[in-house]
Order: sequence, then C-alpha cells, then structure tokens
Amino acid sequence: MADPIFDPVAGPNWVLNGRVVPMTGPNDTIDDGNVYISGGLIEAVQPADQPPPIGFDGVTPLRSGGTIFPGFVELHNHLAYNVLPLWQVPKLYEHRGQWGSHPDYRKLISGPMNVLGRTDGLVQAVVRWTEAKALIAGTTTSQGTALYSNAGIGGYYRGLVRNVEETNDSLLPEAETKIGDVEAKSAAKFLHRLEFQAARNRGMILHLAEGRSDDEEGDTANRHFRALKIDSRTWAINQALIGVHCTGLRGRNFATMRAHRGSIVWSPLSNLLLYGATTDVRRALDEAVPVALGSDWSPSGSKNLLMELKVARLHCDAEGIPVSDYELVRMVTATPAAMIGWSSQLGVIAPDHRADFAVISGKTGDPYRRLVAATEPNIVLVVINGVRRYGQVRLMNELGDLEPRRTGGLSRRLNLRQDNIEQSVADLSLGRAEDRLHDALQRLPELAHGLEHGSPQQLMAGAGRQALVSVGTGAHMATMPTDQSWFLDLDLDHESGGAHRPKLMLDGLRTGVLPSPVAAGVPLSQLLEPMALDEMAAVDDATFWATLGGEQNLPQPIRDGLFTFYGRRVPDASPGSPR
Repeated sequence: MADPIFDPVAGPNWVLNGRVVPMTGPNDTIDDGNVYISGGLIEAVQPADQPPPIGFDGVTPLRSGGTIFPGFVELHNHLAYNVLPLWQVPKLYEHRGQWGSHPDYRKLISGPMNVLGRTDGLVQAVVRWTEAKALIAGTTTSQGTALYSNAGIGGYYRGLVRNVEETNDSLLPEAETKIGDVEAKSAAKFLHRLEFQAARNRGMILHLAEGRSDDEEGDTANRHFRALKIDSRTWAINQALIGVHCTGLRGRNFATMRAHRGSIVWSPLSNLLLYGATTDVRRALDEAVPVALGSDWSPSGSKNLLMELKVARLHCDAEGIPVSDYELVRMVTATPAAMIGWSSQLGVIAPDHRADFAVISGKTGDPYRRLVAATEPNIVLVVINGVRRYGQVRLMNELGDLEPRRTGGLSRRLNLRQDNIEQSVADLSLGRAEDRLHDALQRLPELAHGLEHGSPQQLMAGAGRQALVSVGTGAHMATMPTDQSWFLDLDLDHESGGAHRPKLMLDGLRTGVLPSPVAAGVPLSQLLEPMALDEMAAVDDATFWATLGGEQNLPQPIRDGLFTFYGRRVPDASPGSPR
C-alpha cells in the first residue's frame, strides 16, 4: 500500500495528462497537455510532447482521458442544509421575508436542521456528507459549514473542500459572511467595515436585495439595495461587497454596482423556484459587473454547480442573453476566484497556482459546452491542493485505503484521509455518515423529543472539539478546551455571531430583516415527520425529478431543458404553472 497522502506539503511530484482548459482565454486549450504538480502547486502547464521541467524526469503522467478544468469555486452555498430534499414550493413569493414564514419551512427545513445540528454524532455526519456531495460534482472551494459553541464562540469546519471563510493561509485572504449587528444597521459603519475588508483584499459575501424587482409589497427587495446609499456620491458598496442574489436590482442599480466595484453571486434555480424570476444578468453583464454562480442549497436550489451551469445556460437562451459557454464556465472558476482576491492562486490552471482540478470525461468537441452539459458521472477526477480526492477507480486505486462510491451506476473512489482534522470526523466514513443521517431523518420526532427533554447525549454536539475548528487566524488562532461543545450554525434560521445581510434604514423602515420565526406553537416532536436524506447526485434522485416536475413557479423552458440535459422524459406541464 502507498504511504498515506494527506496535505500538499507531503505530496510527491506527479503529472496529470489530458485536454487542459486553463481558463486564461477562450482559445488557450491544450488538446494533449501535461500539468506538472509539486507540493500542491502547479509547476508547469505545457503540451505533452515538450520536455518535462526539472524534477519530473522519469515521472509517468497519469492519463485522465478527459478534459481538465480548474476546480470549481462556489461563493454561495448553505452547505449544512444540503442533506434535505427539494421543497415543493407552495406559492409564488415576492421577497425573502415571505417564504421563511410559511409553516412548511419549520416542518421541512428549519425544524429538521435544528434536530440534526444539536445531536451528537449527527453534526459530524452532516459535515462529512455535505462536503462529499459538493466534491463529487467538481467543487473544490465553497462557503464553509459554520459552527458555534456552547460558550458563544464561532468557527468553521475545515475539511477536504477549501472554505472561503477560514483558510489560515496568507495567500488566500479570508472572506467574511457575517457582519456585526451595529454595522448591519448603519450604512456608514457598514461602509467602514467594507473599507477594512477591501484594504486587506478580502471579500464580504452577503445576501442583498433578494426577491422580485417588481414586488407588490412596497418594492421590498429593491429598497434593501437603495438603503446602501449614504449621500448623492457615497454608497456602502466597494470591491469587497459580493452581493448574493441581487434579484431586486433593476435599471441603473447595476451601473451603481459597477461604479463602486461591487459583484454578484447568481443562483438562478433557487430564484426561479421561489420568485419565478431571477437576477437581471443581461444588465449586470452589460455594465461589466462580475457575476459568479452559486447553487444556494438543496431545499430550493441546484444539487451542485454542474446543475446551476445548466440553469444559467437555459435561462440565458430563453431570454436571448448573449452569454457564451466560456463565460458561464468562468462564473464557476476564474470569476469567483478573482472576486475574493484569489486570482493569483486559484481559478485558472497556470504555474504557481494551486493544483485544484475538476476533470470531466472525454477530450473532443467544444470543452466549454461539454462542461455545461456534464452531469455527475462525467466527473472522472477531482484534485484539491495536489491531492486526488475523488475519481474513477483507475485514477485513484494506487493511493490505497479509499472509500468506494457509485455515482450514476459507475464506480468511484473517495480519498478522505486528511491530517490535522478532529478525530470524530477523521474516523467517520462517508458510508457511516450516510447511515447515521438516513436513520436520524427517519427518527426526527424521537430525536426532537430527546432535545425537548434535555437528553444529555443529544445536547452535547461534540463535533467541534480541538482541531475540527479554529477560532481566528495566524497568531490569533485558538484551540477550544476539551469540554467545548459545538453545534451547526444554521444561518437561515438564526444569526448567532452576526448578520448575513445589511439591515439598513430607508424612509424610516428597516430593510433586509428576516421574518420573525414561525411561532413555535406545536413542539417539533409533534410537528416533524420522518423524511428522506437527499440523494447526493441528481442522476440518482428520482424524487428530485418528481418534485421538480411539479414546481409551479419554474418556467417551462428551464424545467424541460433540465430534464433533457439529464436524459429524463420531460413531464407534461402541470396545471396553473407559468409555462
């Protein structure tokens, strides 16, 4: 068996061969190329018939047989919620303040997640399983799974997939996804915080103007954006602000974003399912506002970035928006890396960049169209920091001690070995994590009853002790005491540790305020019912497709196009749906 391979500093020199798509320009593809990797970094990228660089003589290239892209960078994903299945959205909503108050939200989303997030053994299972769900679709960087402790201290789970909030790496400046309540409620203080972030080349990823731009309840979503205006020349916007959704922006709002160097993360499927409309990307791109893609979460969004690419393609085609496949692929690679200040390290395949790759099957045809059309079985290899983490058996098997997985009926292998990780997660296989989650979701009422009656085994969420999370960075990094208990920080339920959106005043009214939680009323033990764990891959999830086919707000061209991309029979139009 090979020696264990953990992190890039210990990795050997190796060479990955295939069609290389560096994302440095639409015509820069190398049809038969070698990527030379040393210690987690790219040493060289060149045609396979050129002599190897020094130190790689005698190293046999690993022939992927596929097309090599940079690893996907996702700046909007509520990762912990991705254990939940797609929600049958009950009505058309106007803005974010409405759907979170629907009774089904507590029954099907916030209630189950509160149980999982406060039960020992399930916190670990959630972080293991949801990370793997992103990995098998080519995502190598995402928003992290947030945790909070019984001592009121926050942190992030750091695992195989790099998270943007906690890198402990001076070359990868950490993004913020929360702001203090005082800053969230004062435009001037919010701008000061943005200036602090910009001076350090750090991003601030926050929900902004989420809802329809033409809502009938007082222009709610657009008011959230206009509240950023301080005076005629000053806005609480700069290059640090990465606005998630921005569906409520219209007209010259995009010129304002461009003038102040703001950027947008677009989540079209989630927007369409909830609001029947999405971000005006035509205007955003016309104004040269950077746009990245994010899949949001599984209850009302895409399974992964592969699916979100397809929704973006279908939406642009339906609306006549002239966006090339190359530009769409940039939205999951080079563009988000640049938005968070990582363009010198990630987002392209170039020397001295991190060795993060997503490799899809096949080497012919237009590479960008091929990726947009790819589904999970087309992912043949995923590499993070120079370490092969997931892929075909023939590309992984010499690593040893791997976990088997089947995706779309095809055999794959996962390399979950990692140094410096909390033991309760390091020892947890994906299969056991999956078994725990299947069992727990079937026993939700019972587990909720235990929480309501103070079961000590459930109240102790010991997933976060010691090395699972760190608090702060560099010299300020601290390790928690051994009796510290950690819980999932469910950012779409409560806001422990900070706000996820500005809550500024406009015309005497607070904007961007989340709805008050649905009154507890019935205890969760009486409200919750057994539910299924979401399938990891769209190709394996018949329930997902049955639910999607009945979504009343999803435009027919998007629905039908998605079914076609995944080789499924297009269902008949449902009565009353916006076709």
